[in-house]
Amino acid sequence: MPFPPEVQTVTAKRILVPVDGSECSIHALEYAARRQLESEGLEILVLNVQPSIRPSRTLSRGLIAEHQSRNAEAALKPALAAIKRLRLNTTPQTQIGNPAEVIVAVARQRKCGEIVMGNSGLGAVAGLLLGSVARKVIALARIPVVLVK
Repeated sequence: MPFPPEVQTVTAKRILVPVDGSECSIHALEYAARRQLESEGLEILVLNVQPSIRPSRTLSRGLIAEHQSRNAEAALKPALAAIKRLRLNTTPQTQIGNPAEVIVAVARQRKCGEIVMGNSGLGAVAGLLLGSVARKVIALARIPVVLVK
């Protein structure tokens, strides 16, 4: 069975790099930066996704937004340092939602040819061989997904 047309592209012109502050996500960013040096015109998009949280009697929308903002800032801090160190021309963005679903949706909307991400992140069970977000991105994506240790 042939690959879908979007998979047949050998050289991606835009790579999405989801980051969560983990060492693996920074390694993924470094890998993408090396790829950018090898490919003229390659654009790197950096994304942090904060899980959505439903408001309740004890959690107001304001409290949730503040929590997500603090977590996004903490997750992006090492990425921003790496972006500066690697001299990348990119501005990270943050979105709210189911991380894997948002990653795949952003890749589709921004017409990325590839997703480069850490093989495990800072989830509740950090250290598993393959993180649950990475596993779900692989299942949902219709473009190549490169996992970096």
